Amino acid sequence: MELTPQNAQTVELSKSGDDVAIAIEHGGTRARIDFVDREGESIISAVEGRSVSEGFEIELPNYQRVGELGARPADLPQMTVNVLRDLLRPMIDEFGIRKLGYSIAGPVTEEGVVLKGAQLWGETVTGVRYRDLLEEELGLLGGVVLGNDMWAAAHDIMAHGGAWSPPFNVESFCVITVSSGVGSKVVLKGDIQLGVSGTGGEIGHMPILHPDEMIPGRICGCGGRYCLEAGSSGNANAYRTKAEAESPAVQATFAASAELIGRIRRIDLSPGPDLAECVRAINQAVIEGGKQNDSFALHVLDRTIRPIARAVAALEVQLNIENFYFVGGFALALGETFLRILRGHIIEMGIIGRTRQQLERIGRLYNEPEQKWGIRGVGMAAHRLVKTSVRGHHT
Repeated sequence: MELTPQNAQTVELSKSGDDVAIAIEHGGTRARIDFVDREGESIISAVEGRSVSEGFEIELPNYQRVGELGARPADLPQMTVNVLRDLLRPMIDEFGIRKLGYSIAGPVTEEGVVLKGAQLWGETVTGVRYRDLLEEELGLLGGVVLGNDMWAAAHDIMAHGGAWSPPFNVESFCVITVSSGVGSKVVLKGDIQLGVSGTGGEIGHMPILHPDEMIPGRICGCGGRYCLEAGSSGNANAYRTKAEAESPAVQATFAASAELIGRIRRIDLSPGPDLAECVRAINQAVIEGGKQNDSFALHVLDRTIRPIARAVAALEVQLNIENFYFVGGFALALGETFLRILRGHIIEMGIIGRTRQQLERIGRLYNEPEQKWGIRGVGMAAHRLVKTSVRGHHT
């Protein structure tokens, strides 16, 4: 269901005031909104007479629709905030809401400046003081917190990760997503490390690949040749698998995997509307093969995961945080196979001050669906960071 200014007038919440935070996930392909309590759970009881418990889709301006909107890319941040103002200001007033948590697809500084939102507003829109725009238009001065998806995941882990058995330390850790890309955030004693420009703790752009780990014709989206993401993301795994399957030497070496290799070779990775589905098909085949101990699948996965293990070892030597949480479709689909390969490489590398038994336990899969930790995490960020003295300020 999509939330619009019209049906927003009929939203019913089970709580109000300081017990409510607005949570917004603004991704490159979709946007969602929810109203959550101090535990991060949705408190929407009904809208238009229907029960709702998992938030709404919302449609926000996007650079792909600039022509249709009759706008310039530079206009899009303000247009986005205007849509949210029309949607939320009446509800903020009605329910006395003072807090908003917002995750956005792009690097965000501690001051709430979106340095780049290419997936949302295009490549030319940079340095947007987005938190200031939101606070002014929504009448929530001092009541908005802003970050990216891994920032949201980190807040969710701080709030809910300690409930797992056995519990991990949720004050100092690193959360890493391995999906179509590789992203991460580091938390030290409860503080998320953003760095000077919001990119602190992002291992996806560590220039860590060895030459033999690079995939022919592939570079990172940032333009770097040696970035971890260029060789260890889910997308990278699909392209590596395809390249290896086309090699006569690999076909001869892994003759027992001829059926899997043939299946991979029949999948086309040429640019086109079906490319994303083809990437998923290759990864699904490799993941299934890896879980069944197919030698070719394990060979490819080993090469994809080895640089991640190197990055984890480097972070642990530098920061001594001990705890690494993994999220993202690729890592979670592999499950324990991912951790087994990762740990094997870390044991081979070694980490100063860590016994083999400790290295055999490094890493944990944060097995929460992305749609849950994302929207819940931004809500928890708002409850955690916004001081309760904030009051609405209407202009």
